[in-house]
Amino acid sequence: MSNELSNKTVTYLLGEISGMLENMQNSEIAETRDSLQSSLRAEIAETRDSLQNSLRAEIAETREALHAEIAETRDSLQSSLRAEITETRETLHAEIAETRDSLQSQLTQINLTLEQNVVPRLNTIESCYVSTYERYSQGINQLESIQSDILVMKDVIMKHSTQLAKIS
Repeated sequence: MSNELSNKTVTYLLGEISGMLENMQNSEIAETRDSLQSSLRAEIAETRDSLQNSLRAEIAETREALHAEIAETRDSLQSSLRAEITETRETLHAEIAETRDSLQSQLTQINLTLEQNVVPRLNTIESCYVSTYERYSQGINQLESIQSDILVMKDVIMKHSTQLAKIS
């Protein structure tokens, strides 16, 4: 029985030792886990902070580069537009001056035509009209005189015809 007791004791002791080892391992594992978690958290926080700082710096550099590029593009566009506006303005001024000169030349030509052709012809037409009017106005007076003479002659001829018809 002593052998049996010893086996039970040994088994019991082995169980106890195994439990103790397990408890020790669990507590060591918990300590190790806690230690690892805190060190990992610290490393993650440090890495996150480092990444945030580097990203912020990169964003700031990119922002500055973009601002510089935008300013350069804006300046380039402004100078290009100013040059185009100036060129267009000069072209328009030249076209306006050319059109003005052309209109002035045409107006001069019209004035010359009026003075040399139209006005003399109108004067001729006017003189013909006036002289014709004067002739007709005199002719009207003569016509009225002739008409009254014809009426008198008609009366005389009718009386004479009546008298001649009586005589014959």
